[in-house]
Amino acid sequence: MLKLQAKFLLTTHALFFPLISNAQDLTTSFSNVVVQVIILILPIIGGASLLYFAYGFYMYVRWYHDSGKQEQGRDAMTWAVTALFFLAVIWWFMSFLQGAFELPVFIESQ
Repeated sequence: MLKLQAKFLLTTHALFFPLISNAQDLTTSFSNVVVQVIILILPIIGGASLLYFAYGFYMYVRWYHDSGKQEQGRDAMTWAVTALFFLAVIWWFMSFLQGAFELPVFIESQ
């Protein structure tokens, strides 16, 4: 039990000592990590939704004689366009927040 307490105390001290001594700001680095993860995930989801749109278009064109398959393809294209719209809104919102609060630029406009 004493070894466990000693390990806990040592680990806690090692993790939070830079924060206590003002050597590192934990919230800034956490927010940077969150923003970087979001920036990494958005293009991946965008690419997946484009592929899903292409799949829906293929279903719509390939099975032109089957109205059930055509409806599935149309639904797939609708969901893909909806996902792309929400990704664009999220991207715009993040850019707006960066400009409004004068945050460092993580998303560069081209």
